[in-house]
Amino acid sequence: MLYNLQTHLDIISQKEYPLNKLIYKLTYLLLSISLITTFANSNQLEKVKLQLQWKHQFEFAGFYMAKEMGFYKEVGISVEFLEYDNGLNITDIVVNSDDMYGLAYSTVIADYMNGDPIKLLANFFKQSPLVLVVQDNFDTPAQLKGKNVMGVSNSIDSITLLSMLDRFGVSINDINIVPTTFSIDDFKEKKIDAMSVFTTNELYYLDKENIKYKIFDPTTYGAKYYDVNLFTSQREITNHPIRAKNFRDASIRGWKYALSHKEEAVDLILKKYNSQNKSKEALLFEARQIENIMLPSVYPIGSIDKFRLQSIGDSFIQANFVNKKRHIPIDNSIFVYDKSILTPKISHIDSIIFTQEEQNYINTHPIIKVHNQKSLPPFDYSVNSEPRGLSVDLMNLVASRVGLNIIYDSDTHWYKSLISLYDGSIDILLSISYTKDRENYLAFTEAYARFIHTVVVKGDGKEYERLEDFYGKTIAIVKGYHEEELLKKYYPKINIMYVDNSLEGFQAVAFGQADGTINAIGVADYIILEYDIPNLSTTFALDSNIFTSGLHFATTKKNSILRDILSKGIGSISEEEKLALRDKWLSKKEDINYEHIISLIIFVLFLILLSVIWNFKLNQKVKKEVEKNLQQQKVMVQQNKMASMGEMIGNIAHQWRQPLAIVNTVIDLLLELNRRDRLTPDKLDEKLHLMETNILQMCQTIEDFLSFFNPNKDKESFNLLDAVGKSLWILKGYMEKNSIKISIKIDDTLCLYGYKEEYIQVLITIITNSIDAFSFTDEKKLSFYGYSKSDTIFLEVSDNAGGISKDIIDKVFEPYFTTKHKQKGTGLGLYIAKMIIEDSMQGRLSISDISNGTKVTIEIK
Repeated sequence: MLYNLQTHLDIISQKEYPLNKLIYKLTYLLLSISLITTFANSNQLEKVKLQLQWKHQFEFAGFYMAKEMGFYKEVGISVEFLEYDNGLNITDIVVNSDDMYGLAYSTVIADYMNGDPIKLLANFFKQSPLVLVVQDNFDTPAQLKGKNVMGVSNSIDSITLLSMLDRFGVSINDINIVPTTFSIDDFKEKKIDAMSVFTTNELYYLDKENIKYKIFDPTTYGAKYYDVNLFTSQREITNHPIRAKNFRDASIRGWKYALSHKEEAVDLILKKYNSQNKSKEALLFEARQIENIMLPSVYPIGSIDKFRLQSIGDSFIQANFVNKKRHIPIDNSIFVYDKSILTPKISHIDSIIFTQEEQNYINTHPIIKVHNQKSLPPFDYSVNSEPRGLSVDLMNLVASRVGLNIIYDSDTHWYKSLISLYDGSIDILLSISYTKDRENYLAFTEAYARFIHTVVVKGDGKEYERLEDFYGKTIAIVKGYHEEELLKKYYPKINIMYVDNSLEGFQAVAFGQADGTINAIGVADYIILEYDIPNLSTTFALDSNIFTSGLHFATTKKNSILRDILSKGIGSISEEEKLALRDKWLSKKEDINYEHIISLIIFVLFLILLSVIWNFKLNQKVKKEVEKNLQQQKVMVQQNKMASMGEMIGNIAHQWRQPLAIVNTVIDLLLELNRRDRLTPDKLDEKLHLMETNILQMCQTIEDFLSFFNPNKDKESFNLLDAVGKSLWILKGYMEKNSIKISIKIDDTLCLYGYKEEYIQVLITIITNSIDAFSFTDEKKLSFYGYSKSDTIFLEVSDNAGGISKDIIDKVFEPYFTTKHKQKGTGLGLYIAKMIIEDSMQGRLSISDISNGTKVTIEIK
């Protein structure tokens, strides 16, 4: 029964919808509690080990995140990662150990063909990151004959490089082999002519030191090998088939999470796995490079191409790494554990035919810079300088096909991009529309996307039916966009407001700075939903004879050879791959009944609020029963607290107002998104997280409120700075409302011994008295100065509220004396405060008049 339930829940969780994940975890938790007695033993985690193929780095981030996020634990597995050590034979370790899994290069395929009893579970890197970097005076691999090359050997680990060299008539005997040092110093000092590197690692350090180099990439010459292959022993599959499948599936989930949360994964590596002492920048560089060689937009993560396996196996036979007569043939139904992970061969051109000039260009341009717009979703935009969109995925795919290494420039404004293209700062414009004027100086590829334009306005836009209706009005246009040329030419009576990007145009309309903005219909819908701008709407389609356009890649005319290379890359993309890109960025997702989901969210929020209110009322009821037996001193203390409750509730209401408004807005937005069939799983997950954050903030406010009103007569050691901070937090809304500027100068090591909550009550009394005295002060300041002198802790609280007259300064500590008649003060605040400090904590509380203000001093030994 438990096994069937687990399997069913796994299927639900793999849907990857945020709420399904939540329901999955909640359901499994509840059922586990109910069955814990009967199935206690079955819920124990099974321990396995994963042998890594190198040192800890982002190369294994998917596995780290699967562990960190609990994906392994959800399927009953506890994983220990084993870092690689020089000389290890990973296949031997996996075959000869129990409960062992391994990661390996394509050499694991040769090991299987040579008779090792292993099973391939998944593949993660669709091409090897191993390349040759050469000094910038080399143009082809043929020139490496007789040269000093580091890191290449006649072993199977160098087969990708050997295959490339063989195509140019260079054998291992034709080069001077230099033992690897795992350092770029020899290359930098030009002691060697070439060295093997990983595009995910050494390129970062070469670029950082501005070392000139060129790349010879085996992938460009048809040497396409897998990397980061997950495998285990036949014995593990026989004894634990379900565990093997669960381990693989959880690892795939981990990689999906890692690629969509790169910075979070990097932070985890820095915290737990940074044995190589890499910097955050180096790990983020590695993360971006790895996504390019995993090609997640084209191939399902973890998938295995059976035709690629056969091709790799054949190359091992050809290179004599596998016995030609006695090897085990690649039978995918035997070698690959689960046939469902096999993908059919994608019908694209395996080896694009380049002219010699094109090939030389690829070899002599190791890095190509591509412009990335800030906000043209869903085609070309960036989030925290991370390029995203259909255009970005297409460029990554094309670059991998033609053998270009690309980096993105997400900082240059669009109107400056043409200048950057001409001065060489940028090599490619990623998403540009064709015009006859631009054709004079730009070389365009064929259009990879086409769209219709519309005008976005504030409100429903019913008063606008054509562009002529905007005569005399203002339309926001991204400076340099071709819409600027069209408006000037065909609609000169419309005023133009220039903005730096599409999002700024939408914001200008939303805030009334412009009457409308022009953009593609798909882009407009995406921005309105993505950035939560519900008061904007699209109007009419613009004249298709004038405004209909497509998106192209473009280079300068003099660099048209790069355009030709890109065009060949685009031409090699299959219809299946184009469909995958469209499905990811342009298609509607599977229909989910979000009304039920939102109803459930509202119900849960209601229960949370009801629980908070009920606990608060219960606490008040208990407090009243306790108060009946307190001595007169405690009665007066509590009376003072209750007199402050109105201010406290007002403070809580102030602090709750913004979170409640956000929660209400998010719920309205979710309903609107659902109504328009545009609520994606990622969007739902993001908004649920926003709601959760604000609800936690509200709960924290209530906890602080209850803590303050909960009597506590146990002495304790507490931090002075913490007590001041707590009192300021409780009165945060009150101070914000009155625009109080706070200054704190307190040594964070100062500690007191006494009644912490009562000390905070004293501070609240002092602070509220100062705030009430600020009625006629323009710049309101409140300062806290804490120090130690002769075994005594001093805290001075000063304000600039005008001071206190000498005739009443001696009366302020008398009971029932008050100057706050309009605020209905009780006259007990400072009297109780003095009693707490001097009677309960054996200290001293005094007040003095200073220049344009008052200073209250608390002394505690």
